[in-house]
Parts: sequence; C-alpha cells; structure tokens
Amino acid sequence: MGKIVAEADAERVEEALDQRRRQIWSRVRSAVSLLVLSAVLFLTYFYRAELQLLLTKPAAQNNKAAASASLKAAQDSAATRDTVVDEIAK
Repeated sequence: MGKIVAEADAERVEEALDQRRRQIWSRVRSAVSLLVLSAVLFLTYFYRAELQLLLTKPAAQNNKAAASASLKAAQDSAATRDTVVDEIAK
C-alpha cells in the first residue's frame, strides 16, 4: 500500500513539474513572438521611406511595361490565329 501511495505522489510531482515546464515554455514562446513582431514593426517604420519608393511608381511602371509586352504578344497570337482561321474558312 505504501508503494502505491509513493508512486501516486511521484506521479503528482511529475505532473506538477510538467505543468510548470509547459507554463515556462508558453511564456518563452509569447516573449519570442512579441520580440519578432516588434522587430518587424520597428523595421517597417524605420525603412518606411525605402518601402514607399519600392512599392510605388517604379514597380508600377515595370508592371505596366511587362503587361504591355504580354498584351502585345497575345494580340499578335490572336491575329495569327484569326488569319489561319480565315484561310481555312475560304
């Protein structure tokens, strides 16, 4: 009977230690998450001018040029297809 009580006490102590360990790791994860989030926000604020330049006109102009080239290629392809279809239809 004493052996069973000792084992139960040992399990209870082990469970208490496991719970404490989980609480500590939870706090560590929260602290690391907060640190990463604050670092991202700080860097975003610190480099806001560079980010604005990156995300505004030059990128939009490059996208327009690429879209224009793609549109021109699609139009050429459609024109070629139309001529082939017209030749077949005759």
